[in-house]
Amino acid sequence: MKQMKYEGLFLCLLFILFTYLFSRSYYMVFFLSLFILLLLLGFFKEKNRLFSWLIISFFSGHLILFYFDIFLDGAHLTPYKQLIVSQLLLIIPIITSYYVIMKFKIKISHYITVPSLSLFRAVPIKVFLLTLSIIGLGSLLVYFNRHGGTKTFFSLLLFSSTRAIFEEIIWRGILLTHIIKITNARIGILVTSIGFGINTTMYGFSLHLTFVYILMGLLFGLLTVKSNSILPAIFVHAFVIILLFIGGYLSIPI
Repeated sequence: MKQMKYEGLFLCLLFILFTYLFSRSYYMVFFLSLFILLLLLGFFKEKNRLFSWLIISFFSGHLILFYFDIFLDGAHLTPYKQLIVSQLLLIIPIITSYYVIMKFKIKISHYITVPSLSLFRAVPIKVFLLTLSIIGLGSLLVYFNRHGGTKTFFSLLLFSSTRAIFEEIIWRGILLTHIIKITNARIGILVTSIGFGINTTMYGFSLHLTFVYILMGLLFGLLTVKSNSILPAIFVHAFVIILLFIGGYLSIPI
């Protein structure tokens, strides 16, 4: 049991390292580290071996995604259309991860399901989602009544929902599930939050914003574990993206 826990912690640290190296374009060290992980696969227990392959498939999917992004640069799409297609390409690491998990013949995730009836033993999930929707729509109506129009509203809504759905499936749906299996819920939430913060800010955001995304990841992870579903995290995630746009912290070509 201790051996499995130590192996799990080692793999979690390795995953964070890989995420940092990959997102900051230290590709030589990244591929060397990935090769070392491949050499160690035969020494791991089955759950840890699965997560090792999950790490490999996750980054392989992102490499494929980057090649498609390069192709999009020459497709002469409008900036907004290119952004949306780029968000849809997030399905690639989901597919590569799903393929590996299916090879091990286990359930892809504990959290891609209908949420539990309550959050934190007190707040009914329906009340939580309804309140969030009212606040979100109210904020949008006020903002776009002053600064935008229906086109901007629906463009922002499409972007935020697409990004939230795909990112929550991969980070809280798949990765959180399998990190918890090799460690525990607290470590799983922490590791996915750090990885999420580093990966989300890979295009040159400040250290301050990276820390903000890590805190957001902690919130999303906590919501997922408490509700036993990624749906609340998807709602909150989309809402936060909209607030970042309204506050001027996030620029979208719409």
